[in-house]
Amino acid sequence: MLFDEPVMLVGFILLGRTLEQQARSKATKAFQSLLALQPTIAHLIKDEGKRTNPEMPMATGCSIMIPASQVKVGEWLRVLPGEKIPVDGEILTGQTTLDESMLTGEATPVFKAAGDPVNAGSLNLSGAIALKATRTGSDTTLSQIIALVTTAQTRKAPIQGLADRVAGYFTYGVMAIASLTFLFWYFIGIPLWSDRILNLEQGGMGAGHMAAAGHMAGHMAGQH
Repeated sequence: MLFDEPVMLVGFILLGRTLEQQARSKATKAFQSLLALQPTIAHLIKDEGKRTNPEMPMATGCSIMIPASQVKVGEWLRVLPGEKIPVDGEILTGQTTLDESMLTGEATPVFKAAGDPVNAGSLNLSGAIALKATRTGSDTTLSQIIALVTTAQTRKAPIQGLADRVAGYFTYGVMAIASLTFLFWYFIGIPLWSDRILNLEQGGMGAGHMAAAGHMAGHMAGQH
C-alpha cells in the first residue's frame, strides 16, 4: 500500500504522454500531406499576343516554367490538365473541372469557367485554362491553412502549460514522499517495531509460563 499510488500516478502520466505523442505523430503526417499539396512550379505566360488576346488558343510555346514562389500578383499563368493550380487566381480563359477536396473535403469535381476564382493546390482535371494571379506566396489560402496548422502544433494553450508544471511538481513530490517513507520504515520503523513485537511476545510467553506454574502448584496443593 506504500508504493502502489506513486506507481499508478507515474503510469497514468506516462500513458498520457504516450497518447499525446501518438496524436502529434498523426498530426505531423497530416501536416506533411498538406505540404505536399503546395505546387512547386508554374507556367508563366510571356507571349504578348496571348496577353492582349486571351481568346487565342494557348499553345505550348507561349509560357515558360518558373518556381511557383516567384509568381507575382497580376501575372498570367497557364495550367494544363493534370497540373495543380500554383496560386490563388481568377480564370481568364478556358473552362475545366477542379478537384478542391484538399480545401473543402468534397470529392465531387467543381466546374470552373472564365471569371471564377481558383485556389492554390486545386487539381485541374479536364481543360487547359489561363488565370490571373491574385494572391501568391504566403497569402494563398493553402499557405494560410499550413501556417495555422503549424501554429497549432507548436503552441501550447496556457492551461496546458500550467497543468504540465503542476503535474511535474506533484509527481516529484509524491516520489520524494514515497522515498522518505520507504527509508523511514526500512531503517527505523521495521527494526523498532520488530523489537517491540519481540518484547511483547516474550512478555506474553513469560506471563503464560507463570500462570501455568501457578495453576500446577494449586492443583498439587489440592491433591495434598
